[in-house]
Formats: sequence, structure tokens, C-alpha cells
Amino acid sequence: MLLKELISNPLKGLTYIERFVNDGSPSGFTSKYTTSKETSPFYSNSVFNLYLCTSSKNNFITYGIIPKINVKNDEKNDWILVHPDMKDNTFFNNKEFTLKKLDEVKVVPTSSGRTVQITNLDKRDYVKLHYDGIIGRVWRGLPYEKCISGPELSLYIIDKIESNILNSRISLFAETGCRILKNKELNDNNEWGMIWRDATPYTKNPDTNKLLIPVFSLFSKDRLSLHDDTLLSQIIEFTNIPPETYVLDFLIFPILDSYFELILKIGLQPEWNAQNLIISFDSKLMPAKFIMRDIESIDKDITIMQSLNIKNTFKSYPYKCIFKEQYNYQ
Repeated sequence: MLLKELISNPLKGLTYIERFVNDGSPSGFTSKYTTSKETSPFYSNSVFNLYLCTSSKNNFITYGIIPKINVKNDEKNDWILVHPDMKDNTFFNNKEFTLKKLDEVKVVPTSSGRTVQITNLDKRDYVKLHYDGIIGRVWRGLPYEKCISGPELSLYIIDKIESNILNSRISLFAETGCRILKNKELNDNNEWGMIWRDATPYTKNPDTNKLLIPVFSLFSKDRLSLHDDTLLSQIIEFTNIPPETYVLDFLIFPILDSYFELILKIGLQPEWNAQNLIISFDSKLMPAKFIMRDIESIDKDITIMQSLNIKNTFKSYPYKCIFKEQYNYQ
């Protein structure tokens, strides 16, 4: 992709580079295990519809905030969004559940496949969907403890940013809430979740978020325009800064500083792979913010939190909690 095209339309550009300026994992599993071609980030270039499952409110657990969307629904019922690949899953063989195609909401996939972005509502939020299957290397289901981890950690991180405990470069796509549907007729795998993610990165200084680029898109080739230089090469040429200075002093070293700051100041060990970290660039194309996503994947270091006298009453415990008594902690 040409940098000037991305600058001219950052929102449309982000949707594009998520999917097509993306080499995938070097392991090769990104393309081997993915969603259907109709919904895959690497094949389909169009929007698609989700499915909606409604049931009695008694069958749902909601944590945090799930925005209201225009769905035809009885006040006694609640709802959850379902990936179209999962519409025939046996989980929904329950007389209390009603599953139907949701025509009112259009989405596109992000790089992860089962996380989608709403395209036809006022707020283009993201939704991470339960996927009862392998994407990449692992099963992508969303049971209760995994669902609530992101929203509760989002509040924790935002509090530390507001308190100026973390440096001003650290930001996140906050996960505002989650919802879990329970199938009481099943003994195992009886929870089906979704996580709602804000489309706007949280920051105390929003003017810095001029251009958002996932780390993998900086050095990946455009699948639909292979002759284009990488975005990182184009950015460096634009700034006229020596490549080693730009990459080391403005990207790698600040990322390392922020990574260890999260560990040593608030006891969080983030999974900052090339997919989970997005960089915002200012108008001069200098890195301004390091924006985390997939907050539920962050490890909560209980030992460090205790040493810092940080209270850690996480509802998701023991999911993604680490402490010194564990065999492989060190």
C-alpha cells in the first residue's frame, strides 16, 4: 500500500492493512487454520452478516457495558452475536435459544478472523466472537473467565494511565464489556461469549492518534500490490531520518521501555506480538502511542502486584494469573 493512500483515509486504510498488508505468522498456521473464505481476512473483500442468538436473560451473564444495537428483541430476552461459521454448532441446539441471521449489522474481519469490526453503525466498534475451532494455533472459544479478563484489565490499565503511573505513550483499545450465554443442558463447553471493544484508542491526548498501523503492517508486503515498498520504508523516507535511528530510537527502545514499565509498575505482562500492538503516528509520522489490543491475553503477575501493594481482586482469577509459587514462573 502507498503511504499517501493511508494518510488520505486513515480509517479505511486501517481496515485494509489489517487484512492485506499482513504476512501472517512465520509458522504458516495463519493461512492453514483460519475462518471460512467468505469471512476470512485474507480472501473475502466484502462485508458479511453475523448471526444473533436470543434467549431469556436468565441464560446470560453480562459484565461491563455492551452497547444497545438495533435488534428486534423482547425485553425479557437478551442477545449475543455469533460468527456465521458457527451457526450450525450443536451448542445452539437448545429449545430456549433462537438463532437467526442479523441483517441489521454489517461487519468486516480484522487480522485475527474471529474479531470483526462493525461497518454500518454510528460507532465502528469491534466485537471478538466465540469461535469453536482452531484459528492460527489454538482453540478460540470465549468462556466466562476469558471473557471478563479483558474488560476488567481495561479498567485497571485506564486507572493507571489516568493516575500518571504509566508513561503517556501507553494506550489501549479498551474492552468495555462482555456477554456470556450459558447452555444449561450441556455439562462441558457450556459457555459461549463475546467481547465488545471500543473502536477509538483510549488516550488522554487524542490528537496524537493521526495514523494507526498494526506492527505487522509496518514490515509486511501488500498482498494485493506486491510491488509497493513496506510502510516502514515509506515512513522512514518521509521523515528523512536515518533508518537505524528511526527504528531503534523511536520504535524498538521505547516499545521495550513501555513493555517493562507495564510489568514493573503495575504487574502486567502483555503479549506484545506484531498483531496485538498498534502504533499511532502523529502528523510528522513519528511514533506517538503504543496501543494494546486483545487485553484478555495479558498475564497478571500477582507476585509483582503484591510487592507493589496493589490490590488484585480479579474476577477472572486464576485465568492468566502468574505467581512465584508456579513451577515455570521464573
